[in-house]
Amino acid sequence: LACLELLERLANYEPDVLQVEWPEGQPFRLKKPSGSLWLKVETRADWFEVTGALELEPGQELKVLQMMEHLSRSQGRFVALSDGEFVAMTEEMANRLRALNQLAEPAKGAALRLHPLMAGFLQDLPDLQVDREFQQRLSQIRKLESFQPDPPKTFQGELRAYQLQG
Repeated sequence: LACLELLERLANYEPDVLQVEWPEGQPFRLKKPSGSLWLKVETRADWFEVTGALELEPGQELKVLQMMEHLSRSQGRFVALSDGEFVAMTEEMANRLRALNQLAEPAKGAALRLHPLMAGFLQDLPDLQVDREFQQRLSQIRKLESFQPDPPKTFQGELRAYQLQG
């Protein structure tokens, strides 16, 4: 993976200054996403359906389900697409997508299926498009995060610090 880091840096040079090729003579392609990752969440019967894509080049997208398949076979932030072709993601993006892949399961089409209790995981993702029901679920989660119950008035005892924290 360190060699991919080096190749990514070398790829920033103009082709007339420096060209990078595999020793066997096969060209090496390291793609950087040209656009952002966008995800769309829609409510289904008992789950959320997550669709989306990562724009690799203008007109070429990697759908979320394809991305998960490639991520599961790769390590680090470099994702192998095919022979000699890699996508250079940021560490944060690769980590987030791997976590999403562990929480979700494939659904019909090019979508992922996410349990409603996992809605909070998606709330900080940029370029997230959600429906009204998903917004309501996030609102409920935020309310619960700030909930501070008082001990019952009839309670006679002393709570330990971890018990006070919940």
